[in-house]
Amino acid sequence: MRKVALGGFVCALLLSFTTPAAAARPSVEDTLPAPGLYCVERVAMPDLVNVIDAKWSPDAQMLAVVRFERRPSGGPAGYIEDEVLDFLEVMERQTGEVIAKLTPTNPEFRWQGDTLLYLEKSTIRAWKGGRTAETLGRLGDTKVPRYPED
Repeated sequence: MRKVALGGFVCALLLSFTTPAAAARPSVEDTLPAPGLYCVERVAMPDLVNVIDAKWSPDAQMLAVVRFERRPSGGPAGYIEDEVLDFLEVMERQTGEVIAKLTPTNPEFRWQGDTLLYLEKSTIRAWKGGRTAETLGRLGDTKVPRYPED
């Protein structure tokens, strides 16, 4: 009899300390994401086809995309594939249009702060915004990389 009474007392004690399932559920305010950028809704993006590489700028406001475009040619294939460097500006849930089309001869590029550095033929170019890039310097003929050989 004592064991049954003790067992009943322990069960009653355990049940009194549990919380109902509805009380354990977090409120709507507790489940809202913190302020900031989140990928929780779809946005319209321009069509980008034949993408080779893509990199975000350090401040995450700009996406640099290397892609190739087919251009007519008199060669055996009838076309050549040129690498094109495009930029997409992304700000506050709105996706902008392509804001610059640059023509690198080597698909490698690097962000240095808010400046994008790339090679175009024998020149080192820097893009900081706008439609065109500035020339930083020229390479000698022996130093020019020949993509894809280099």
